[in-house]
Amino acid sequence: MEPQGLGRDEWLRRMVLVDQGLRRQGTRARLTIVGSGAAILAGQPGRTSIDLDVWSAMGREARQKATENLGYLTAMSAKGGGI
Repeated sequence: MEPQGLGRDEWLRRMVLVDQGLRRQGTRARLTIVGSGAAILAGQPGRTSIDLDVWSAMGREARQKATENLGYLTAMSAKGGGI
């Protein structure tokens, strides 16, 4: 069976795009990846996810704008929880 969701390389690519979007806004953020996303980014084989759960001290509006501009906004990020 094909893994559902995105693996490490694709998540890293997308996180770079989010970072670039934030920089274009003149914003930077330090994100803490929690849950299975941490295992995926650490390289655990076979792990995938359709979303990453993050904690960030950055403002909700800046995070929402960065993710919307990339088409990555989810219900969770709209409420302030994830990307």
